[in-house]
Amino acid sequence: MITFKQSKNNNWTDVALVEKYILMNDFEYKGPDLYECPGGHIWHVSQIADEIDNMTIDQINELSKYGE
Repeated sequence: MITFKQSKNNNWTDVALVEKYILMNDFEYKGPDLYECPGGHIWHVSQIADEIDNMTIDQINELSKYGE
């Protein structure tokens, strides 16, 4: 089953891609729906969904294969 997450900009992203983005970019859990990037910025999952929405098809394919 595919679960989707909606961003603040009304973009929809597969939750599995959000989780892979967090792992691939070494984000650290800080609280419900909040993660810290290695640069020290706090990200909400909706911001990550927006980043994924702005990726190219090749970037999304690479992300989808992360960890396999």
